[in-house]
Amino acid sequence: MAGENKLSRSLDGTELLTYSYNKIKTSNVEQFIVVSSKENEPQASLLSHPYPSIVLQKEQNQGIGDSIALGVSHIKKKYFQRHNMSSGYASNNKRSYKSSNIL
Repeated sequence: MAGENKLSRSLDGTELLTYSYNKIKTSNVEQFIVVSSKENEPQASLLSHPYPSIVLQKEQNQGIGDSIALGVSHIKKKYFQRHNMSSGYASNNKRSYKSSNIL
Protein backbone atom coordinates (compact mmCIF):
# COMPACT_ATOMS: atom_id res chain seq x y z
CA MET A 1 0.00 0.00 0.00
CA ALA A 2 2.99 2.30 0.29
CA GLY A 3 2.84 5.02 -2.32
CA GLU A 4 -0.72 4.35 -3.42
CA ASN A 5 -3.67 6.66 -2.83
CA LYS A 6 -5.39 4.92 0.09
CA LEU A 7 -8.30 7.38 0.21
CA SER A 8 -9.34 6.40 -3.31
CA ARG A 9 -9.56 2.70 -2.46
CA SER A 10 -13.09 1.33 -2.41
CA LEU A 11 -15.03 0.27 0.68
CA ASP A 12 -18.50 -1.11 -0.01
CA GLY A 13 -18.30 0.38 -3.51
CA THR A 14 -17.46 3.92 -2.31
CA GLU A 15 -14.10 5.67 -2.13
CA LEU A 16 -12.75 5.53 1.44
CA LEU A 17 -12.73 9.32 1.94
CA THR A 18 -16.36 9.63 0.84
CA TYR A 19 -17.39 6.52 2.80
CA SER A 20 -15.81 7.85 6.01
CA TYR A 21 -17.31 11.31 5.58
CA ASN A 22 -20.80 9.90 4.97
CA LYS A 23 -20.56 7.90 8.21
CA ILE A 24 -19.23 10.79 10.30
CA LYS A 25 -21.68 13.41 9.05
CA THR A 26 -24.57 11.50 10.61
CA SER A 27 -23.02 12.15 14.04
CA ASN A 28 -23.82 15.18 16.13
CA VAL A 29 -20.84 17.38 15.22
CA GLU A 30 -20.75 21.03 14.36
CA GLN A 31 -17.53 21.24 12.37
CA PHE A 32 -15.94 18.91 9.84
CA ILE A 33 -12.29 19.20 8.86
CA VAL A 34 -10.76 17.17 6.05
CA VAL A 35 -6.98 17.19 5.84
CA SER A 36 -6.21 16.46 2.21
CA SER A 37 -3.21 16.14 -0.05
CA LYS A 38 -3.17 17.95 -3.38
CA GLU A 39 -3.84 14.55 -4.97
CA ASN A 40 -7.04 14.02 -2.94
CA GLU A 41 -8.27 17.63 -3.05
CA PRO A 42 -10.64 17.06 -6.04
CA GLN A 43 -12.28 14.15 -4.21
CA ALA A 44 -12.49 16.11 -0.93
CA SER A 45 -14.10 19.08 -2.69
CA LEU A 46 -17.01 16.83 -3.74
CA LEU A 47 -18.01 16.20 -0.11
CA SER A 48 -21.12 18.11 0.88
CA HIS A 49 -24.17 18.50 3.11
CA PRO A 50 -22.63 19.95 5.24
CA TYR A 51 -19.57 21.08 3.33
CA PRO A 52 -16.38 20.37 5.34
CA SER A 53 -13.43 22.68 5.88
CA ILE A 54 -10.69 21.33 3.63
CA VAL A 55 -7.14 21.88 4.82
CA LEU A 56 -4.37 21.16 2.34
CA GLN A 57 -1.49 19.05 3.66
CA LYS A 58 1.48 20.29 1.66
CA GLU A 59 4.00 17.91 3.22
CA GLN A 60 2.48 14.47 2.57
CA ASN A 61 5.56 12.62 3.79
CA GLN A 62 5.36 14.07 7.31
CA GLY A 63 3.03 11.32 8.56
CA ILE A 64 -0.33 11.00 10.24
CA GLY A 65 0.69 12.92 13.38
CA ASP A 66 1.46 16.01 11.32
CA SER A 67 -1.89 15.67 9.51
CA ILE A 68 -3.76 15.41 12.81
CA ALA A 69 -1.93 18.45 14.22
CA LEU A 70 -2.76 20.41 11.07
CA GLY A 71 -6.44 19.50 11.39
CA VAL A 72 -6.56 20.33 15.10
CA SER A 73 -4.98 23.73 14.41
CA HIS A 74 -7.99 24.55 12.22
CA ILE A 75 -10.67 23.78 14.82
CA LYS A 76 -12.56 27.00 15.46
CA LYS A 77 -12.14 28.30 18.99
CA LYS A 78 -15.88 28.35 19.60
CA TYR A 79 -15.81 24.53 19.53
CA PHE A 80 -13.43 24.37 22.50
CA GLN A 81 -15.03 24.15 25.90
CA ARG A 82 -13.37 24.70 29.25
CA HIS A 83 -14.47 22.30 31.95
CA ASN A 84 -13.31 20.79 35.22
CA MET A 85 -12.00 17.27 34.92
CA SER A 86 -14.09 14.80 36.92
CA SER A 87 -12.42 12.44 39.30
CA GLY A 88 -11.32 9.30 37.56
CA TYR A 89 -9.61 11.21 34.74
CA ALA A 90 -5.88 11.68 35.15
CA SER A 91 -5.11 14.65 32.96
CA ASN A 92 -3.54 18.06 33.28
CA ASN A 93 -5.34 19.24 30.15
CA LYS A 94 -8.25 21.44 31.20
CA ARG A 95 -9.43 21.92 27.59
CA SER A 96 -11.19 19.47 25.42
CA TYR A 97 -12.59 19.91 21.96
CA LYS A 98 -16.21 19.22 21.36
CA SER A 99 -18.22 18.59 18.26
CA SER A 100 -15.40 18.44 15.72
CA ASN A 101 -14.27 15.58 13.52
CA ILE A 102 -11.08 15.46 11.55
CA LEU A 103 -10.69 13.16 8.58
